[in-house]
Amino acid sequence: MKNVLVPIAKGFEEIELVSVVDILRRAGVRVALASLDSHKRVLGAHHIVIEADSVLPELEYADFHAIVLAGGYVGMQNLANNELIKLWLTTFKQEQKLIAAICASPIVLDKAGVLEGEFTCYPGCEAEMSNKNRKDTAVVKSGNILHFHRTRHRFSFCT
Repeated sequence: MKNVLVPIAKGFEEIELVSVVDILRRAGVRVALASLDSHKRVLGAHHIVIEADSVLPELEYADFHAIVLAGGYVGMQNLANNELIKLWLTTFKQEQKLIAAICASPIVLDKAGVLEGEFTCYPGCEAEMSNKNRKDTAVVKSGNILHFHRTRHRFSFCT
């Protein structure tokens, strides 16, 4: 069975996070919802609190096949400023494990130095990125990385 890590940072976009986790779990995928620090209760962008299953510093890279980053502008900033997230992303990139980024979260990939080639993201987010190869399409696959344009395209990842 595949194991997927979904890190959760304060300010995450609730619909992107919850819908992906729900669909993957219904499909029989093991999903670890991990907070960035010891606080398991995390406040979303629209004031919904989600309790994580675990905390990122206690998890091991080798236990996971994929990582999914939800958007939400503040959540994305918190992910992008987290050194452990950057380390996980560079390790996943090197090991060719699946990385998926929804909406604004491709900025996290750019800040971590793992974004190469074409990508898609929420319109306007590319202004904050060093990579300027944005494509205006729903989904872009570049190597082991999947990018999703908007919230409504998150279901493409799950199929």
